[in-house]
Amino acid sequence: MREIKFRVWDKEEKEFIYFNKFGFWEDGSLMYVQQIDDCEREIEPPFFVETNTVSINQFTGLKDSNGKEIYEGDIYAYHITVASVQGVEFSFEKTSVVEWRDGAFWVNEYLLSEALEGDDNPVIIGNIYENPELEEINTNE
Repeated sequence: MREIKFRVWDKEEKEFIYFNKFGFWEDGSLMYVQQIDDCEREIEPPFFVETNTVSINQFTGLKDSNGKEIYEGDIYAYHITVASVQGVEFSFEKTSVVEWRDGAFWVNEYLLSEALEGDDNPVIIGNIYENPELEEINTNE
């Protein structure tokens, strides 16, 4: 079974808060998150949030080739070989944001799990909050 973990991006403090417990107001908006430390112990007291000051990201249950956990909002760099002619590879490198849609995690038009299987060296190079400039890197080799 996939491990369920989350992180929130605090838009005011410009930092991630990793957590495993959270509570909601009656209207369904986020009330608080319970932080966890590096050893996954709860940090007291809970962090109360204003919904418009945070963005919530879910852990995909997957890791890149460096063992880095992949979350929604991470920027995935992948290498695609289009053709190989007489030993010369024609390929390109592209980036895509990991997104949750239609009940699954996606990178562009590919399921994240399938994209990872088809890539020899899948790497998370950043995220949309700390590295927005990395979202649209597309280079031909």
